[in-house]
Amino acid sequence: MSETRPFQALKSVICRLATGGLWFADLLEDQGIKPEVRAAVIRRLEELTRE
Repeated sequence: MSETRPFQALKSVICRLATGGLWFADLLEDQGIKPEVRAAVIRRLEELTRE
């Protein structure tokens, strides 16, 4: 097993939990996160999926 595999698995879990949190916030109509911050988080999550 390469050293990067555990790190890739960790990134996958982080992305899954973060997207679940965004979905849950949308479900509850939480206005606590500014749209530009939300967009930046989504962009970073997309970047993580490509690394």
